Amino acid sequence: MPQVSEQSSLRDLSCKHLFNASEDGLIVLTKDFQILEINQSAKDLLGIEEGIPAQISKFLSLQKVELSQLWHKPLSHFWMRNQFSFEFSSKPLTDAGGQAQGVLIRLKNLATQKLYEQHINEAQWRYNKLLALSERRSDEIALLHSVRDALNSANDRSSICQIVVERSSDLYGYNLLSIYLIENNHLILQHQVGYKSYIESLSLEKGVMGKVARTGQAALINSDHTDPDLVWAFEGIQSEVCVPIEVNQQVIGVFNIESLDGYLAESDLSLAKTLAGYVGEAFRRIKLLETLQEREKSYRDLVENADDIIYTISLAGYFIYANPTTEKLTGYSQEKLKQIHFLELIRPDYQAASRNHYEEQFKKRLDSSHFVFPMMSAQGEEHWLSQKVRLIWNEGRIQYMQAFSRDITEQVKTEQALANHTKALERANRDLQKFSFITAHDLQEPLRKMRTFSDRLSKKYNAQFDDQGKLYLNRLSQAAQRMQHLIGDIQLFSFIGTELKESEVDLNLLLKTWEKQNISLIEEADAHISYPDLPVLNADAHHLRLLFGHLLTNALKFRRANVPVKIELNFCDLSDWLEFSITDNGSGFDATYSEKIFEVFQTLHCDKETLGNGMGLALCRKIVDTYGGSISATTQKGAGSTFSLRLPSSMKLSMPQDAERFSQS
Repeated sequence: MPQVSEQSSLRDLSCKHLFNASEDGLIVLTKDFQILEINQSAKDLLGIEEGIPAQISKFLSLQKVELSQLWHKPLSHFWMRNQFSFEFSSKPLTDAGGQAQGVLIRLKNLATQKLYEQHINEAQWRYNKLLALSERRSDEIALLHSVRDALNSANDRSSICQIVVERSSDLYGYNLLSIYLIENNHLILQHQVGYKSYIESLSLEKGVMGKVARTGQAALINSDHTDPDLVWAFEGIQSEVCVPIEVNQQVIGVFNIESLDGYLAESDLSLAKTLAGYVGEAFRRIKLLETLQEREKSYRDLVENADDIIYTISLAGYFIYANPTTEKLTGYSQEKLKQIHFLELIRPDYQAASRNHYEEQFKKRLDSSHFVFPMMSAQGEEHWLSQKVRLIWNEGRIQYMQAFSRDITEQVKTEQALANHTKALERANRDLQKFSFITAHDLQEPLRKMRTFSDRLSKKYNAQFDDQGKLYLNRLSQAAQRMQHLIGDIQLFSFIGTELKESEVDLNLLLKTWEKQNISLIEEADAHISYPDLPVLNADAHHLRLLFGHLLTNALKFRRANVPVKIELNFCDLSDWLEFSITDNGSGFDATYSEKIFEVFQTLHCDKETLGNGMGLALCRKIVDTYGGSISATTQKGAGSTFSLRLPSSMKLSMPQDAERFSQS
């Protein structure tokens, strides 16, 4: 029993839901004609508001329906309310014994039904119209296909205009069709059908066609149109369609249709726009073809008159085309070249290398490659060519090779001469180094004897010499000593750059070592030397000792009297260079000699006490040049000097981890 009760409740709930959701108005009356149930649709139709009791008898009396009639049989009645038509129907609600217990009233809004019927009629009308349009559309599609296919084979503007005008006229029977193109601020007739007489030229300032050509806006005009620009050239015209013809978004003309039979429609305007688009596209294709032909002619002229050698070769290696320069260089005519294999023109010892080069290009599918080789002319002359070869592809396959070559015979001869000259210089340099070594070695021996015997004279016979003799003997010893130093510097200068023994050189340790070795000179000058944390370089340690040692020694030697020496070494790591500068407060020198002081045997000063041999700064420059760097000097006489060094940043290996280092004496 509980299950039956649940099913009954569910059934009642479903009926209640259907009652309330019905689009028809539904009302249930009791025996005393009170409203038991009423859905929202009935309230909306009758204008019954929530919370306001309503007697259905009052409503029925207005419709001249007797209440007693509701209990005996179903009734149907049409009535009006608020200018809306309704269908009123009622049905007694009886119990199992057939006794009426209530009445169900149904109200149907006939306006909604009429609206449905109207929609159905409109849908049928649209269907009929679409059916007619589909038939017309099939004809339009056939026309468009026909015109498009015909335009693909048209090669000039006149043919394009004729195809569009005549095929459109044949199919649609328009009375008057024409195409005008803009020339010199006028519309010039290109093709026309349906006219008894012709107007060859129209002004852009007048008429519908002029307005469309000026504005680029299509026009659909009928005879009742009041546009002041409307000027029809012939009587009897009822309607006109005019659309612009554009190429690359620029109006070049108009396509015009005029009807004597009746009004033209939007579909005619749409068709005309499509046809005008075909015309513009065909014109664009013709223009592109003309441009390509002009470029091809220009390219042909360029190739024919080029100073470079230009030719094409088949995959088999035979000439397909050669420009006049190729004929002139090889001494063979175009016809003769086509019978010659390309390798036959290459010098025999280069043929195998040439074959391997181009086989590698084919194998790796390289679009281009470069090769230098000697080509032999018909007269036996040798010409060196720098050749670039391109592979010409089509549909994924190599079709042929295109070669661009330049005669570099003079350049090769110059390079060969330069190479020979370089070899000669290298031999001469080796001979000079050998000569310098032998000379220096041979000179050292007599100098050692001069110093030895002068020392012996000084020790053994010093008491026998007067002051003049002692002076002479002392100067002889000093001259021999300077000569010995000079010969040693010449040897160093000769061998710098010949053999580099590169290693890791910590400049901080190098300077510390130099300070210890020159402590007496530093103390004598009362010198203060400072420098920051310096890098570790990849270089020849001997070179760096000579370089920084000469510069620091010069700063100590060329000082001002009674002024403590101050030397400051600075370092800066630029993007491409390592920059060092050594600044002192010494005597300086004449800025006129800022470049000359780096030459061999040029002394910095003329003071006899500080006179050098003119090799120190020359050695510095040669060392810096060996590493691809530079050295320069700035000075102010009596106010010190600054020597600046630049070495490639690639020489730097690292920076020591210590903080900034300073050394002073």
